[in-house]
Amino acid sequence: MLMESLADKYWKKFLAAIRTGSAVDFPMDSTLVQNDWNFLLYVDKVNKLCIEYEEIKTLYAGDPPGMVRFLLGHLRKYWNNRERESYKIMKAFFMELDYPDLPDNLKTRFDEGIGIFEQRIDYFCSYTSKGLPEINHTYGQLLSTVFGINMQADFFELKHTNYLAKLIVRYLNEHGFNNYFFDQDKIVNGDEIKEKVLDYCSRAIVLVILAQQETFRDRGDEENWCFKEYEHYNNTHSGQRQYLVYKIPSITKPLGAREAIRHWFDYISTSEGIRSETIEFDWTNYRLKALIDKDAEVIDRAREDYYQNFVLGIV
Repeated sequence: MLMESLADKYWKKFLAAIRTGSAVDFPMDSTLVQNDWNFLLYVDKVNKLCIEYEEIKTLYAGDPPGMVRFLLGHLRKYWNNRERESYKIMKAFFMELDYPDLPDNLKTRFDEGIGIFEQRIDYFCSYTSKGLPEINHTYGQLLSTVFGINMQADFFELKHTNYLAKLIVRYLNEHGFNNYFFDQDKIVNGDEIKEKVLDYCSRAIVLVILAQQETFRDRGDEENWCFKEYEHYNNTHSGQRQYLVYKIPSITKPLGAREAIRHWFDYISTSEGIRSETIEFDWTNYRLKALIDKDAEVIDRAREDYYQNFVLGIV
């Protein structure tokens, strides 16, 4: 059995003291405590955040929806600034002291808000490996510059890894976005993870699509996972959809495909639908990065709009 840490013991005593209005019953003068600098820092943080929390309660006394909105904004600041310990402590104060007394609708909204921080994905990159190794060779100069790929010797990698998708993810992740593929070296696609990918699509704020000819392939009983990802994203994002589409110059409408696939092609690949950007075959990595950097602003605005629209519904 794991031994209870000093921090856990102190937290329980601290909560008990708040509930009873008494002093914290903890041996702060002991040698063990005084020699644990990290624990002393934790105690200081708990006490400061408790004062902050009480001020929030006073400010929103008699206004539970207002408190939930304000506290979620406060927790969001901690989460976005990677202040995980402060986030955990402030959230725990609320969950232990005031959450149980909330009406059910506000409990649900608070839980959903926490889900935005802890589970929501800023973007999901939809692509396919069916066009390999052709797409890697077509963008050979660009990809070899960035990844140091030997277009003659690294055949296995070229046949199994879509390096253009990998580069898009790499440049987006340099902005610190929260997405499923935190490590671009472990990037996977819908063909490889099958049904699991639908969960990621439903949690993504922005759907990023790398559109190549194979994206629209529709033959027999073969599952088109790019289309399935697109449909699932749409079905789980009524009214709050945002796409970023990067397409290959040479793609054409798949004339023998189902009507739904052909309509999808028109929507994401022509001027009749959403805005898309063509990655030309002769682009340098600097040109592509400039485009990705501009589109990163789209993702940033989308996640802010998503959160603000959510908060407006807390009443």
